[in-house]
Amino acid sequence: MRFIFKFTFSFCLASLLFASLLEAQNITQEYVVGYGEVEFIQDEILIRFHDSVSQRQRHAVKSDLRAEPKIHYRLIDAELWTLSGVTVSDAIAAYHKHPDVKYIQPNFVYYREVPEIHPNDIFETSQSVSTNIPNDALFDTQWSLLNTGQSISSFGSGTTGADISAMDAWGIQTGSREVIIAILDSGVDYSHID
Repeated sequence: MRFIFKFTFSFCLASLLFASLLEAQNITQEYVVGYGEVEFIQDEILIRFHDSVSQRQRHAVKSDLRAEPKIHYRLIDAELWTLSGVTVSDAIAAYHKHPDVKYIQPNFVYYREVPEIHPNDIFETSQSVSTNIPNDALFDTQWSLLNTGQSISSFGSGTTGADISAMDAWGIQTGSREVIIAILDSGVDYSHID
């Protein structure tokens, strides 16, 4: 039960953090030339110039759009700019066919559908718990995996059931290269360029 609570609490906390970050970004939805009705971060564009374009020509575009460079993405040689006084739609309409510009686009917001998982889908098992015990000689001292109230040297007695229900999980799956694990952690540096 504690595992479900911790997982649910961590997931909710991460969701709230992510939602507040998105809300702080001023997401808008509107029609943009060449893209139709899309969601993007207001006042932000991604722009890439052709390799032959000089710094002076790039500066002229930046001045015309009253833009401030925010991030340079070296891998794709594009820049994220913040606009002031010009809308994203107007900037794209003005420069999407400009000879110096390889591409210009809104800073799109993408969503990924996450399947709904019910705790019963995770913890129900047809195997008995005893068949899932690993052959680790020290397993009985790892009360976090299976706490039966066992006594562990100087730590005293454990509390029955105060564990992460590893036995139930191992009844479902004990490993597969097909399974992808995601770790949700509040130690995320959301300002990191990656």
